[in-house]
Amino acid sequence: LLFAGTEFGVFYTLDGGEYWKQLKAGVPTIAVRDIEIQKRENDLVLGTFGRSFYVLDNYAPLRDFSQGVHDSEGHLFPVSDGLMFLPYSRIGTLGDDKGFQGEYYFVAPNPDIGAKITYYLKDTIKTKKDLREEAEKEKFKNNEPVYYPSYDELRAEEEEEPPYLLFEITDSGGNLVRTLRAKATAGIQRINWDLRFPDITSARSRDADPTRDAESGILVLPGTYQVRMLKSVDGELTPLAGPVSFEVRTLDNRTLPASDPAGLVQFQKELMELNRALNGARRASGEIEEKIDLFKAALKPLNAPTGDVRSRIEAAREKLDDIRRRLFGDRTVQRLDMDGPPSIAGRVSSAVFAGSNSTSDPTQTQRQVYAIVEEEFEPVIGRLNELIETDIPAIEQELDRLGAPWTPGRKVDWRRN
Repeated sequence: LLFAGTEFGVFYTLDGGEYWKQLKAGVPTIAVRDIEIQKRENDLVLGTFGRSFYVLDNYAPLRDFSQGVHDSEGHLFPVSDGLMFLPYSRIGTLGDDKGFQGEYYFVAPNPDIGAKITYYLKDTIKTKKDLREEAEKEKFKNNEPVYYPSYDELRAEEEEEPPYLLFEITDSGGNLVRTLRAKATAGIQRINWDLRFPDITSARSRDADPTRDAESGILVLPGTYQVRMLKSVDGELTPLAGPVSFEVRTLDNRTLPASDPAGLVQFQKELMELNRALNGARRASGEIEEKIDLFKAALKPLNAPTGDVRSRIEAAREKLDDIRRRLFGDRTVQRLDMDGPPSIAGRVSSAVFAGSNSTSDPTQTQRQVYAIVEEEFEPVIGRLNELIETDIPAIEQELDRLGAPWTPGRKVDWRRN
């Protein structure tokens, strides 16, 4: 394995110089004037002419790139140990944010935290549209007739799920811990796992995209993990490579390491479950509030007597207001900047913020806050579910009987005179 810097970038060879290939991976077309190898981490460092320096983290997979790997459909290279730690910045900011230091303060982004998974895909996975257009270009090149695609072909292209690569990460017990996704692009690529479980606290519409990863949650436990690579073509998964084992370990620079790591993770999972329920209550109460407003609007065009259903709507509104006060605090007190008792959401936020991103044992205060919320939250959730399951459906049935305009959640009916 040799590297060579040129006036137009850096190149490498795997056969002692018989065949050279350019290393790009973010390096611009620039003169490479010096090269250093960091042997312990297998990092390649480039000094360029006028464009700063560049570091390729862990080029070791190049050593394992054999003819057998080249001919395979997909391959997973050995994965280095994943180092688990919480990032810290001396100037109080993370990433490449300079804060108030000014442009003379040099800052460059650090490598991603976690386990770097390097893989090889022989050919880019193409969609039905890609294959059709390639075939059309070939026919045009050979002076063959090119016909307009049929309706069924175009519809199949529109309904096809985009292809992607799926990486399944499991623990030593074979339990699925995290899934990661990447574009199905040919070549040697790298994806990073941040050593965290997926976030279970809320669902986001943007995450419906099958090629998009879920948000990250709490840190996993140190230990042995495995990763395998699959391809998804029009929604059908096929294994490509793996599993490959690797270790996740702590950086051992913690001031107060947890005496019971498994207990810490279990407590953080309980906090995430609590936050999940709170986010559900927040969204559910918001949807109920919108429904009640629409119920009132739906009564206006009706000529029939609406006194009974109007009373039910007002009762539901009062019940919802009381639930929201208990969950999120009294809006009037907050607006007047008056002291009030802590809300359930406030307690949950403080507990989650303090406990979910920590590598130390939970404090007694955090456990007490969790116990208080657990006691206060249960009856409020019961009343909210009563609204969802009983009160709102009863109002909707009455609106159906009166022939009121449609509101979200009701079935669509058609009355022929």
